[in-house]
Amino acid sequence: RVHGVKIALPTLTHLLFSNDIDVLADACWAFSYLSDGDTHKIQNIIDCHVVQRLVELLSHVSPAVQAPSLRTIGNLATGDQNQTQALLDAGVLTAVGPLLGHPKKMIRKEACWTLSNITAGTESQIQSVISSNIIRHVIGSIQSGEIEIKKEAAWVLANITTGGSIDQTSYLVNERVIPAFCSLLSSTDVSLVKVSLDSIGNILDAGSKLEQYKSLDSNPFTELVEAAGGLDEIEKLQNHSNKLIYEKARMILERYCEVDGDEDVNLAPTIVNNVGQFQFGFNTNTTSFNPNTFS
Repeated sequence: RVHGVKIALPTLTHLLFSNDIDVLADACWAFSYLSDGDTHKIQNIIDCHVVQRLVELLSHVSPAVQAPSLRTIGNLATGDQNQTQALLDAGVLTAVGPLLGHPKKMIRKEACWTLSNITAGTESQIQSVISSNIIRHVIGSIQSGEIEIKKEAAWVLANITTGGSIDQTSYLVNERVIPAFCSLLSSTDVSLVKVSLDSIGNILDAGSKLEQYKSLDSNPFTELVEAAGGLDEIEKLQNHSNKLIYEKARMILERYCEVDGDEDVNLAPTIVNNVGQFQFGFNTNTTSFNPNTFS
């Protein structure tokens, strides 16, 4: 079966240059199915030298072509760091950026998903995303997008707070990521609350390191979380029915907000049926944001 797929790949590659939209769309969907798998499957697609063409098709006039092209690229971005780098080298960020404002919700969602796969990569790859001036648009997707898009956009930023440097996290703060994450803490979607809490915790951890490295009087990010209403929401989450959420909320308050853990020992709820623009002196090596970049 694998041998048969490899035999078919040259023909599929040829079809990616068809002028017939239906043929072109079908070829893109075929690549999306073939790229959905482990790194070996992904490498088979990359070895066909189709990455550049798939990136070009993201700007096709027809969403019927854009959608499967984007799905394929998103699949390729789930591979190892070298496979992700192949996408970056092909200019994928320039092509994906405008799709964050696409009229079709599915394409906006898949664009965020693709970016989240890239920000799960190396610091250098995270920096490529930052330098492309996409972050402000991703934050905008959290503030105004549908719930499905909010989730994917949150992961783009969450991955940066997890795998990025202090400089890169500080860049997110400068772009007002804290109010965006704080706005998600009152969501009824448990997974969205979890990723937001984790990200705020990561940001406060970066702020704690900044406090130490720069001999500051306090964590520079704590007051920003408070100003965004985050501390009030985190305090409320100590009464959440999900154990992971209330434990994470309590940990954040105790570690970064000088809350006395002994006073809060009875705040955890009973579990039933297992229901469970600021400058901080760091150089982000980014270009200035151009509001017309994706207009």
